[in-house]
Amino acid sequence: MKTPRPRKHHYLPQFYLRGFSEKGTHLFQIEKRTGKSFGASILDTAAIRDFHKLDLDGCTDPEALEKFVSKVEGLIAPALDSVLKHEAFTRSTREAMDRLTSMLMARVPAAKDMVEDSIRENVRSVGLLLEKHGGLPPKPPGFEEALSFDNLRIDVGNWHVMQHMFSLAFDDDILKILGRSQAELLHAPAGKQFITGDQPVAQFNADARPEESDSRGGLADPDTVTTLPLSSKLALVLSNKGRAKGQRARSAKPAEVDEINRRTIIMSSDRLFARSIDDSICQLLMRYGHCTAGAEIGVTRTPDGVSHHVLRMLPVMDPRLYEPLGARQAFMPIASRPHELRLNRGAVYRMVTAHINLPNDRKS
Repeated sequence: MKTPRPRKHHYLPQFYLRGFSEKGTHLFQIEKRTGKSFGASILDTAAIRDFHKLDLDGCTDPEALEKFVSKVEGLIAPALDSVLKHEAFTRSTREAMDRLTSMLMARVPAAKDMVEDSIRENVRSVGLLLEKHGGLPPKPPGFEEALSFDNLRIDVGNWHVMQHMFSLAFDDDILKILGRSQAELLHAPAGKQFITGDQPVAQFNADARPEESDSRGGLADPDTVTTLPLSSKLALVLSNKGRAKGQRARSAKPAEVDEINRRTIIMSSDRLFARSIDDSICQLLMRYGHCTAGAEIGVTRTPDGVSHHVLRMLPVMDPRLYEPLGARQAFMPIASRPHELRLNRGAVYRMVTAHINLPNDRKS
């Protein structure tokens, strides 16, 4: 009898989620924008059907990537267990936490959406450019509008998206940046807990301002602080400047726990995960559940068909720069504030720009 292939693929590893559960099997899942919560099995949490499936023609094993991910997780899981148990780093467990951080930045649904949108818009821009300059065969009469690249649905193979995502997850330059960062472990005091989300690695920049236009807020920015909750009791903080941190965890102040949870909430897309629901989490959700951060693609096209693609990073900003309104309240923008801030999108910073154009000899 043929063994059925696994279809439920976790974008957050189960060994990671266990750190946010009471007994290692169940936790609370919270809808970011409504605050509604319900108990859920870790087996069914942070999982999407065929998320890692390789749909490439001729692929003999569509689950090859899922199997590979499981092997990598099997190497990282003991290191995380050691860090949680001893609340301290060794050289090898620090390297493993860097790899975990890199993976959790790149293999989540928000990253997948960003990569897929980027590929789709690149294809559309090239098609529009060729269409504009006669580089495509003529369309059948009566189908000109329907077959225009403006109106075509562009589907991207999942294997192609996965290729880009995991090249980022294992990128040597990203791992070097993380490895050079000063690392600190924070232990939540009694009565407090860290929560995590569907985009658990948060990038915070205290100096970020929406009116700025230079490249700030990225992973390598000296003012960026990266946080990753490791469990309900322990969080990893990476910074690019300052004195070297100790190898052992220090006890965090209640306000520090709330601040890291605030960054986690803003950075998450749709879902948050917690060991339990308490008043401080509910209050943070009411204040910041409607706010967002992360990467997004911007595209502008000129009348002659030239396209400009910009990947923008929206870091989590100072809490004073967000309106303290909850998901259930209508957001009334303050007219005197910049447009980006009125939308609670955070600062918009240019990271990568792609300029799509034809060579001069291809233009009509």
